[in-house]
Amino acid sequence: MLFYKRFPPYVLQVLHVAPYFYVFADVIEKEQGVLYVIDQRGEVVKEIPLLTSSARSMAAFRNYLVIATKPRLTIIDPHSWRVTYWDMGQEETRFDQLQVKGDALWVSYVQREKSGWIALNDQFKLIEKHELPSVYWEARFHGDYVYILFEPQEGNKADNAGEMNIFQLRTAQLAAKFTVPKQKHNLQTFYVMDEIQ
Repeated sequence: MLFYKRFPPYVLQVLHVAPYFYVFADVIEKEQGVLYVIDQRGEVVKEIPLLTSSARSMAAFRNYLVIATKPRLTIIDPHSWRVTYWDMGQEETRFDQLQVKGDALWVSYVQREKSGWIALNDQFKLIEKHELPSVYWEARFHGDYVYILFEPQEGNKADNAGEMNIFQLRTAQLAAKFTVPKQKHNLQTFYVMDEIQ
């Protein structure tokens, strides 16, 4: 074992980018988060209080650590520990999944009655936006595609657990679509794999 560390409840995300481990924990009663920066020996290097909560994903993008949080993206410079925030100008936004691809940071999001994904450049300027007319349940980036799981249509709720839509990342064209069969257990999340081992 490398090290053992105990954190407050509600650790939501952990990311290792040498030389540090980044641990995001939610402080639910304050609707805020805290980022613990841990070195290779398990010592806390920095504890950074944040104004955001509900971290869904973390990624290293250029020289920054980016956390998909609610209601803004949280951006941390690991050299100065300076924290900045980026938002879309709508309070109901919940940022979801992150993917670094090429020179862009791809971010999926959910708003009150719609959802979609955007691309940001290294200055965190919006360079692409793809919007869907409804709210999704779960989304995952995988290579050149976005996998999005929607709630089953009103008439199909008894027969299936949801509807999977696979979109081209850059064009938002629908590449495939299928219903997820209902099982005896409820569907909560999914993962995209290159192959089944």
